[in-house]
Amino acid sequence: MLFLTALIQGCGRPPFHIVRPGETLYSISWRYDQDFHDLASWNELQPPYALKPGQAIVLSSDGRAGADTGQRAVAAPSSPTPTTNPGATNPRPAAKPSSARTYIPVPVTQVAPSNVRPDWRWPVRGKLVHAFDAQSKGIEGRGLDIAGRDGDPVRSAAAGQVVYSGSGIPSYGNLLIIKHNERYLSAYAYNRRLLVREGDVVRDGQIIAEMGSSGIASTQAMLHFEIRLNGKPVDPRRLLP
Repeated sequence: MLFLTALIQGCGRPPFHIVRPGETLYSISWRYDQDFHDLASWNELQPPYALKPGQAIVLSSDGRAGADTGQRAVAAPSSPTPTTNPGATNPRPAAKPSSARTYIPVPVTQVAPSNVRPDWRWPVRGKLVHAFDAQSKGIEGRGLDIAGRDGDPVRSAAAGQVVYSGSGIPSYGNLLIIKHNERYLSAYAYNRRLLVREGDVVRDGQIIAEMGSSGIASTQAMLHFEIRLNGKPVDPRRLLP
């Protein structure tokens, strides 16, 4: 397992990703800047996209052969690596790991239709520290970093459904990903505390987290906020009021 992991990490973007407990198709697609529809198609997955720890998810249209090899190499891991941050807190007990990680899709009437852009709002009030920069190689350039105070409320930028709640994506700390329709996702990172869980339906402006500095070296509390359209980061300032 260690050899396979080192081989994958040493080749830039790996040909496939081995699912860890707590990961979802949405968090994996976010991690590799992919559209979740593409990952679902390449891996022959159907909604609600149930995943199992140890499963290999191909990351390109021609990655099937490598994924089959990877699945045999990592079958039945003896001690899966947890993805939950020991320092993170949650107002509700965390769900026990299961053989399949999924969520129940909400009726389409509760989220924006795919051909309609969500009615966005600012998720927090504060000073803009980092702006969107398409040329940046760090996560700061993929969205906005907005400074505030530890514990400040973080609100949903639009109505939708939580499709990831955890700390398994490097550099994002305690992270929420919300699906607004089949085209738009938003993310809220660096939180001190997550107040909603995977599968929850959230209203526009609902408090979903408490601002913090998890996942970053700085002690300055801030929110890292991203909007992605068809899997690609876009400048939130072009959409926010």
